[in-house]
Amino acid sequence: MGPYEAEKIAESVVRFNFLRNAQVMRILIVTSESFHGHELRNLPLCAELIGRGHEVIHSGPTTALATEGFRMTAFDPSFAERPEAAECNTRLFSIWSELTDLIDWCQVVLFGVAKQYRHVAAYAAKENKIVLWHRDIGAQNPYVYHADWIAVRGVFEAEVSARRFGVPREHIRVAGCVQFDSAAPKNQRLDRKAFCRKYGLDEDKKIAVFISTAPANHHKMVVENYRNICRIVQNTPGFQLIIKPHPREYAHNKQHCHYEDTETPTWKQLAPGISACEPEDKYDCFRHAEILIDQKSEMFREAVLFHIPILEVNVLEVRAHILNIDADDISRDFPGKRFSPPCRQPWTYFGGLEEIIEELPDSPFKEKAVIDIAKNLDWYSGVLPDFIGAYCSMDELPEILSSGAYRFDDEETYEAYISEYCLTNDGKAHVRVADMVEEAINDPVLAVKLRPPGLLRILKRLLRNWIIRPLRSLRRSSPASN
Repeated sequence: MGPYEAEKIAESVVRFNFLRNAQVMRILIVTSESFHGHELRNLPLCAELIGRGHEVIHSGPTTALATEGFRMTAFDPSFAERPEAAECNTRLFSIWSELTDLIDWCQVVLFGVAKQYRHVAAYAAKENKIVLWHRDIGAQNPYVYHADWIAVRGVFEAEVSARRFGVPREHIRVAGCVQFDSAAPKNQRLDRKAFCRKYGLDEDKKIAVFISTAPANHHKMVVENYRNICRIVQNTPGFQLIIKPHPREYAHNKQHCHYEDTETPTWKQLAPGISACEPEDKYDCFRHAEILIDQKSEMFREAVLFHIPILEVNVLEVRAHILNIDADDISRDFPGKRFSPPCRQPWTYFGGLEEIIEELPDSPFKEKAVIDIAKNLDWYSGVLPDFIGAYCSMDELPEILSSGAYRFDDEETYEAYISEYCLTNDGKAHVRVADMVEEAINDPVLAVKLRPPGLLRILKRLLRNWIIRPLRSLRRSSPASN
């Protein structure tokens, strides 16, 4: 019997024990935004809980929710018809009341992180549901509301999550991130030959991946940097370039902020002729990459899973439009040489230029920059994360690439980072999140929430569903409201 078969047998034993000991619950799992390329991230978790005997519904917002002010990425309604989604009982919501109807059905609701769910989580808490959250994407997104328990990605954020969200540390579980499950080596889809063939790349050349930012950030200097990075990589012997668009670029999210053409993808407008990675190939793209290059990205957690460093290029320039400075101001006050050899170091807001900013004379720029630094520190609950890589200026990039100075090959440092920030890279975060769900269900303190609702609550629910909501719908559809 090989290791794979032994692993499957062990998983079956664990599942049998859960089925024997755990209560069977009605569980709603909410993928709070689609996040292109990772739309399926919660389906293995749904399947795991279904396999343990629970009733599970998976839900998420459709694009129609934009009419109610939803600003995040959303699912095409056809997503629910995909076989893997249908198997997990996917029922998408197009208006908020459809989600609260699903909350009425469930006993336990598990949210993935995203903005604009505070009121829904408050409703679930008011209705005496067990409210759980998990950090299901790689980006920071510190949006957790009314949580009874939380699953976090690594030990790095366990203590800070307890402080920020007011959840006792004993109700926080380190589980990894379900988005990262597909990064595990066993989940590779395309080998290097197949990947290069698909994107017209040369197997024998190094692959540099440029990680773009969301369209809402594509102001003048970001666009200039974008084009310059592409040009430099293409002109560096031995290198070839592929673009990894931001998830919100795939969705054209807020593209109207800086583009007249809101239909043509941003990368086709800024770098015509350069291949762009399709959303589902993201991790295979990283798997075959030599280096990741960006202007400011939270992709550093994911890069480490593949033991590759990140080059952060012209980080200060990304905020130039907010700070109201131009290229002349930057060249006057800041050094052109910003590079030092890659290492594990704090991921700061201005790429290590903070000390220089503090020493500048008082000015509107400095005032705004200091506020930015403080807000960034608060965003990470007072403890900045580390990344593995280096900062540099655009002028330094050609030499860094051609000389190989970007390389970082300390395997122990990579593994220590993964342990702290991602727990592990075994593709089983969804199993550990399922464990957290079942542990929370069996919490004696939360058991009171699982009691059948009283008569008054049932009457209130009937009044809301059968009288108040129909009247609201009738009012919205009446000619007087149009």
